[in-house]
Amino acid sequence: SQKDKQLVGRKLSQTEVNRALQGIRDEVVRIDSSTGVRKKFLAVPITSDNQVVGAVYMIASMEEVYQTVRQIAKILATGTLIALLLTMILGFALARTMTQPIHEITVQARRMAGGAFDREVSVYSQDEIGVLAQTFNEMGKQLGQALHQIEEERHRLSLILAFMSDGVIASDPEGRVLLMNQSAQ
Repeated sequence: SQKDKQLVGRKLSQTEVNRALQGIRDEVVRIDSSTGVRKKFLAVPITSDNQVVGAVYMIASMEEVYQTVRQIAKILATGTLIALLLTMILGFALARTMTQPIHEITVQARRMAGGAFDREVSVYSQDEIGVLAQTFNEMGKQLGQALHQIEEERHRLSLILAFMSDGVIASDPEGRVLLMNQSAQ
């Protein structure tokens, strides 16, 4: 700026300059009281034959640096928010892919407890949940077949008891009658 150009070639009594003339490099960031702009003040001693013969004094605005830092912070914050949003979406989708098959298995287990063995659970994948669904379907088939065989055996037994000429009575250990054919009646 015009004010800074007026300082070139003039003797300054700034603390940084005085320290540089004593052989101490000095650098500080301060806010310019007239403009409110952050500036970096740097004073470097100039030596000749190990003696200080002068100093270089530089003033540079730090506003561009701080503005760049603010922009980087905004980019990082935006990136973090986008990453969190994507993580939430992926987490929800992943949770749904896990809970949907388990929910179907639970619903089918309740149906099977009520005696319905006609439906199968959908197998969505070949991972642990997919293997669980396949195993559940196989178990349902085997349980349905076992119940069907028991029903057939019960029907055969009731036919045999009904057409027997001898009387048959079955009771529990306390003497209560559990089963009796027509001949025994």
